[in-house]
Amino acid sequence: MKTDDMSNVTGLPVNPAHLAAACDLWRSEGRFIWATIHGGSMTPTILPGQKIQLHFTHSGLKPGQIIAYQRDERIVVHRLIAIDGDPATGAAQYVCLGDGNAANDAPVRLQDIAGLVTKVAPAPFLRRVVLAVAHPRRHLRFFLRRAAMGPCPPIPRELGSPG
Repeated sequence: MKTDDMSNVTGLPVNPAHLAAACDLWRSEGRFIWATIHGGSMTPTILPGQKIQLHFTHSGLKPGQIIAYQRDERIVVHRLIAIDGDPATGAAQYVCLGDGNAANDAPVRLQDIAGLVTKVAPAPFLRRVVLAVAHPRRHLRFFLRRAAMGPCPPIPRELGSPG
């Protein structure tokens, strides 16, 4: 397993063609990377500043998993909630939603999916409490949606620091 630390990656714009080429290369090598989440759309599951391990793969994608996909010059990390169409023919559209968001994302094509989140480094308890108080609607939406959808596949939590 090859692992790179991309914890210093920022939200700066990247050439979409270069980003797609890097994702294709890492996928062909079966790469795992650690990256830091900058947005709050996955709160309360993944908090801003929390590190995730991303496996560059397309295989075994199922609703309930958290994936990363390319949208313009950014990588978006959201939960896969549905697969419309036939994945075997390549005509499938992948429907995603941030755990803290109210609306689905625009459909995603398979070639835009970078990979699957395989681990999440734990966030400090106090930080979780502060964010829950600061964004109660995101937490409430997440728990109501989770109750309606049923259980999602668990994401392993790292005990030590990543890398």
